[in-house]
Order: sequence, then structure tokens, then C-alpha cells
Amino acid sequence: MKKIVLLSAFLGHFVQAGTALVGVWQTDCTKFTTRHSYKTTATFSEDKDIFIVQFFSDQSCASNTITISYDGAYSVGEVSGDGIKINHIASSVKFTLHSQDVVDQYNKLATDGCGIIDWKVDVPQDVSGRHCRPDHLPASGQMIYDIYGISQGRLQFGGVPLRWDMSTEATRPTKLSPIVFQKVE
Repeated sequence: MKKIVLLSAFLGHFVQAGTALVGVWQTDCTKFTTRHSYKTTATFSEDKDIFIVQFFSDQSCASNTITISYDGAYSVGEVSGDGIKINHIASSVKFTLHSQDVVDQYNKLATDGCGIIDWKVDVPQDVSGRHCRPDHLPASGQMIYDIYGISQGRLQFGGVPLRWDMSTEATRPTKLSPIVFQKVE
């Protein structure tokens, strides 16, 4: 009987951990270079996740130049490092460029433009599995190994939304990143 109670408590922890993710989470506007910023929205249902990362050409998140849309599925596991294991399984990753100068730059150099040279303003391109300097993005069906933690209404991951190259258990982060999401819905 003691084993059943412990197992029930153990499994309850993971059901609760996954359920705590359900909702819409958002970061504040975050500066990341001397002139750029980004913000991210993460939406979790019981087993699906969507990340929308918006990059801006200013430090106040006013002029959106690139949007990255990731959608997939996820599962949670046991405690790992500073967080709880979360495995994302990518369905698709798309880039949308919102300004002509960014389109021109991406079209000029295939290495800058994810190997695509026919970008158009506000037309999403599937970049799943492509190298989009400086990142290698997950292919459809690829597992992304990460961790997360929720404390005092604040959600943090180890790698996402800025790292998507955690393709093996050995690359799973052990520390939570300083990027903080607040629940908005």
C-alpha cells in the first residue's frame, strides 16, 4: 500500500507540473543588442505548445522585423538540474519577415536567409530543420530537450526561446535561463 501511495504522489507531481504550464505566457520586451529587442509568447494546451518570438529593430519592441513561429507537442518528466524536464517535439518552425530591408538582406546571402532566396514581406517561410544563422532550427518531428521551472507565477526555461539546438539528452540545459515569462491568460 505504501508503494501505491508513493507512486500516486509521484505521478500526481508530473500531472500537476504539466497542467501548470497550460495557458498563455509572455516575456517583457527584452533588449539583446545595442539596438534590437525581442518578446516571446508561449501558449500551452494539455499537450501542444506554440512559441511566437518577435524581433524588433529598436529597443522598445515597437518595430517588428522578424517573427518566428514554432508549434509542436510537449511532455514533461522528472526533476533535472534546476528544473523539470520538458521535451518539445517540433511540428514546424516558420519565419516571417516584416520589412523590405530585412527581406533584401535575407535574399542577398543564402547563409543569412536560411538557405532561402525568395523571401517576401509578410509571407511566412517554413524553416524547419534549416540553419538560420546563428541557429540550427529543429526539423519536423525532432525532439528538443529542455527544462522549465515555475515559481511565484514566473515561468523559465533552460534554452527556449533563444536556443532550439538541444537535440540530445546530453545538450539538455541544467540551469534555468534568466528569461522570465508571466502568465497572461
